[in-house]
This record gives sequence, structure tokens and C-alpha cells, in this order.
Amino acid sequence: LGFGMNDGSAYTGEKAYYNNMMKIIEEIRAVNPACEFVVLGTMLPNENICWSEGGKSILGNQEKYLLKLQTLAQEEAGVALADITTLHKEYLTVKNYRDMTGNNVNHPNDFLMRLYAQTIVKTIFG
Repeated sequence: LGFGMNDGSAYTGEKAYYNNMMKIIEEIRAVNPACEFVVLGTMLPNENICWSEGGKSILGNQEKYLLKLQTLAQEEAGVALADITTLHKEYLTVKNYRDMTGNNVNHPNDFLMRLYAQTIVKTIFG
């Protein structure tokens, strides 16, 4: 389950984000109780981009959601966390944002998608 970029940019609260993720899990498990999940901590948006209305940065609550996903993975059986957020934040210390994005705003390019894929594979298979 990979949600959080748009929620974060809209400054959706962490509790609402957590509740939304739980609702998705619960609804799927109502149909398939054995279903397991990988929840994705989202990449971060470009902190220099602002909404046209009011000049509010799209770098909102994305990073705060990681704590909620960590809690979810610790408390829910069959839920694992693929932490893209921390990796992306680390990459931003040595790479330009534009070098990891397809639109210089909030969509990953092929480089960052490989990071997603490698992190998900490592999460599933160790």
C-alpha cells in the first residue's frame, strides 16, 4: 500500500492517514483474512514547490506518516514497512531533487523507481 504523497501535500493529519490505511487493510482482510501487506513510506516532494494558492509548500506531512506506518507494521501481524522516506531523505543529501524525479515536483523517475523496487524486494525477501 503506497499512499501519502497527496495526503501529505494536502496536510491530512497523521491520525486520519493512519485510520485510512487501517480501513484499507481491514476491508481487504474482510475478504481475505490471510492477506499480508507491505506499506510504503513515500518519497518526499520537492520542498521548493508551493501550491499556487497561498504559497504553501507541498512538503507537508509525508515524513510524519512514516511514524504511523512504523506503528502499523509493529502492531499489525502480516504488515511490513518498506521505508522509502528515510532512503529518499538520505539520497537528497548527496543528489539533486531533479535527478530523482520525473516532474521535479513529486513523481519518481526511473532512478527512484529502482530504489522503490529494490526496497520492496528487500522488505519481502530480506
